Formats: sequence, C-alpha cells, structure tokens
Amino acid sequence: MKFVNTQAQREEWPDEFTVNVFMSYSYWTMEEEEITVEIEKDLLIQRFTDSLSIYYQAVENFEIPEITQEIWPRIDVSANINGVEWTGFADVQLYPGQTVSVEIELFPELTSQNIVINEVLYDPSGADTGYEWIELYNAGEQAVNLNGWIIQKAGTSFDDVFTFPSIIIEPDSFFLVGEEFVPNANITTSLAFQNSGTSTDGIRIVSADAIYTDTVLYDSPNYNNLPDDISSPGQYFAPDVDEGNSLARKYNGEDSNNCELDFFECENPTPGEPNFYPIDLALYGTQLN
Repeated sequence: MKFVNTQAQREEWPDEFTVNVFMSYSYWTMEEEEITVEIEKDLLIQRFTDSLSIYYQAVENFEIPEITQEIWPRIDVSANINGVEWTGFADVQLYPGQTVSVEIELFPELTSQNIVINEVLYDPSGADTGYEWIELYNAGEQAVNLNGWIIQKAGTSFDDVFTFPSIIIEPDSFFLVGEEFVPNANITTSLAFQNSGTSTDGIRIVSADAIYTDTVLYDSPNYNNLPDDISSPGQYFAPDVDEGNSLARKYNGEDSNNCELDFFECENPTPGEPNFYPIDLALYGTQLN
C-alpha cells in the first residue's frame, strides 16, 4: 500500500510518524456460526534514503489465528502527516497456514502517480499495423515531463516498446501515442500490442525512475504469471475486447489497481478525448397526463 503526498516538499516530512492498520475478516465454524475477527496495530513509519529517492516505510507481519477455510481480510490504513489525513485499504485472499504481511511506502512529490493508461486500441478493425494507439491521462494538478518514461507490452513477459523524449503532459489532459495512420496523435511510433486470445497479455507505462508503473492486464488465464501494479502474478484482468473496440477506463483517471473493475470494452473508441461509460437507466411507475 502506498500513500503519496504530492503537495509537500520532502524536508517538510517528519523523520517518523505512526500509521494505524486495522484488519478484519469473517469465517464460519462447523456449527455454522459466523465469527468476525478484528486486529488493530499502530506501525511506526520511518524515513529512509537510497540512490533514487527519499521514502518512508514500515513492514509488519500479522499473525492470523488458525483458520480452516480461505478468508478475504480487508486491511484499512490511516495516518496523519503534518495535519493531513491519509487513508487507504487493500483486500487480500488467505488460505489456512498463511499470514498477512502489510508493507506501507510513502514517496513525497511523486506526481507521476497521476499518469495512467486511460484507453488503448490493441486490435483495430482489419489490419493492426499502423492503426494501434494508447491514450494516457494526467489526473493530477501538476504538469509531468514524460522524458525517459517507457511503454511496455507483454505476452510472455514485459518488453520495451517506446521511450518518451522530453514532452510535457499538462494537468487534466490526454496524450495520444499512435501508429502512422492514427489521426491527431501527439507522438507517432510502432506499438504492435498483443491481441490476446489464449492467455493474459499486458500493457504498461513505467516512470523514468522506475518507481511508478501503471499496468493493464487483459484476458485470462494468466499462464505466464504477468505482474500487475500490486501483485505478482496479477489476479484481476480486463476483458479481451472484440476487433475494433478499445479497452477504456470507466472513469477517466480513476485507478483502483484492479483492471477488472477499472476497464470496460468500449464499442465507440475516443482517442485523445474523455471516455464515455454507458449506464442503463430505467423508469418505473411513470405516468403521462
């Protein structure tokens, strides 16, 4: 779990502070009685420095009372840093005999976390070559220089496709990378994404310092154990779309790190523009006079 303060300067962070971690789960006994277990701990987060960055981290193992069935604990985390409240959560799956390890990292000034893959067309109608594209979106309040960022694709493993030159993506803005026949592309390059079919494929962007990634895994099963942004191998997958349809984020810029929840098959692609997620509405009990 990561908490990021994009507003504060690094020297404003204290050397250490406390984070509250609360975990709860339920299970059924042989007598068909539902038991709820709650575990709460305060973790001390400390400041560390390496060659790439200043970061804050705490690692703690949670001992789970003996269970005889798989459970799905929810882990909630909260912290007060210089008067600002931070919250987050994670859902994990456990089997008998396993323990939960919660790792919390904080990276000050990591504006790159606001850059996401917003939409991708990996299987155009007809021939693919020349017509594939990927749309990025800056969901933050600060401009980001993409210099040194990398687009990767994966079939059996992730490989580099394109490295960005010095280009600025403004706040609340879209950035379209397309092949030679894609109109209005901000940058033109070869992409040749995987079309999926029998197993999971992936597309990923990696920040220049390699600290941040945004990954889209699509189709299943994940035979090649491709990782996503929070687990290796990844466990949640966007659908494999039909030819000519794009894989689009339901809500522009919103990222839960769960591809199954975040993406939908879009029959009307919108390269370089906001996505439209269709919602069925129904009226009941109406009366016309």
